[in-house]
Amino acid sequence: MNEEGNVTSIVKVTFDGDELEAIRQGERAWVVLKRLCEVFGIQAHGQAAKLKEVPWACTQIICAVAEDGKVREQFCLDVDSLAGWLFTINTKKVRPELRDKLIRYQRECARVLRSVFFGGPSAPTPALAQVTERLDVISRHINVRILDMCRSAIRASRRRARASTSSLSFWPERPALRG
Repeated sequence: MNEEGNVTSIVKVTFDGDELEAIRQGERAWVVLKRLCEVFGIQAHGQAAKLKEVPWACTQIICAVAEDGKVREQFCLDVDSLAGWLFTINTKKVRPELRDKLIRYQRECARVLRSVFFGGPSAPTPALAQVTERLDVISRHINVRILDMCRSAIRASRRRARASTSSLSFWPERPALRG
């Protein structure tokens, strides 16, 4: 229920191919924690307990109409606290196939949810997200190639230096022995 005692509806918001659940109450937007936790395969009750303990997290239990039409209490996290919570999730502790997704959520999710409810910069389109992801891959590949080229140049330089110093001799050459 909201401040007036009315039951609130859940709004479905698609982000990075996932359907998230969010709620708007006046000038605030909330995201349902349970659905976010399902995305990353982590326990919602453990995350809720963690969020209750930290002073920066703004949480609330909101009564909202669920998909099945029943009114349920939802543990929600204010959109402005979302990025803070996402940053507490260690990428090394989620399944490897979800790590890139978590990083995308950490970078973009709060901004996108905020724009859904309050306007502002629009959410990146899937095509833009794919281009951005591809550019990240290309950038990493280029960085690896540059590093390889630098290492090769250093090795070649060291070989040339060894070759030029080995031809210098501080001892006079001895005549060859004939026998």
